[in-house]
Amino acid sequence: MAIQAPVTSRGQSASTIEELGALDLFHGLPLHDLEAIQDVGNCLLFGRGETIVAITQGTVMAYVLLEGRASAYRFGPTGLKLEIERLSPGHLYLRACQDDELDQQDVIEAVGAETRVLRLPAATIHALLASRCSVGAALSAQGERQRSALAQRLEDASLPIRVRLCRQLVRGERQDPGHLFTETQEEWSWRIHCQREEANRAIRMLARNRTIEQQQAPRGIIVLDLVRLIEKEAFLC
Repeated sequence: MAIQAPVTSRGQSASTIEELGALDLFHGLPLHDLEAIQDVGNCLLFGRGETIVAITQGTVMAYVLLEGRASAYRFGPTGLKLEIERLSPGHLYLRACQDDELDQQDVIEAVGAETRVLRLPAATIHALLASRCSVGAALSAQGERQRSALAQRLEDASLPIRVRLCRQLVRGERQDPGHLFTETQEEWSWRIHCQREEANRAIRMLARNRTIEQQQAPRGIIVLDLVRLIEKEAFLC
């Protein structure tokens, strides 16, 4: 087993009992369980683009995202980089490589400007799974969300970048009409799986067509013409 120690310029911070108890993963656990998690866990801070961990064979640690965002990538024998998971607050990353996967490498990388991660011994999670049904239920729900998100990403990946952006905007506007999208260009590139320049180009094109508007104060994007946006999503114009 080879685990690269996290490299961070921001150091450590503390996780609170209240913060741990608010996570879906640990919700409902008795106080002594939360205190035990706090005792054995290390809360680390990472900046955008910093490697949280690189695992090449097996794992003895688990990683729970407390704040920010992160992506888990796998590098195959040819060096191809494939995003396999997106981590949001409350997400647990715990994976053990098999013997036939030793030519692969998993890397967890911080995406948010400030990402806080709780690093725990894998044995702690295994013990909770054996004794607390709520942890198993939370992990099962997390797995279902991951499968659904992966299926959506695979479908979106075959579409032009402009259409991927339209889909994200349509979904957000339907859920919350008049919503102000405050994502940065880096965040949009992360959401629609493209380079920052490509995301910026797609946003500018929609703004020129008066389908969306880029506001400065407060900074963000609003949808001006949902019908036209849906048409663009469906390749109609």
